[in-house]
Amino acid sequence: MARRLGVHTNTVKKWRNEGLLAGRLANDKGEYLYHLPGPEFTRPLIGRPPGPRPAPTETTIESAQGGAV
Repeated sequence: MARRLGVHTNTVKKWRNEGLLAGRLANDKGEYLYHLPGPEFTRPLIGRPPGPRPAPTETTIESAQGGAV
């Protein structure tokens, strides 16, 4: 199923756990058989959401008295 959808096997497991893909337990090894998703299946976005990234915030670094030994 991962190859057919063009995603990693962990993504298929995640989508199954979220209810996006239907599958049933196939054996005692924890392997699943999946039903092919219908034409209404829309792939969730993977990774960061589209759009501009937030501007980085500056951090100030101050030395502590004594410092590292």
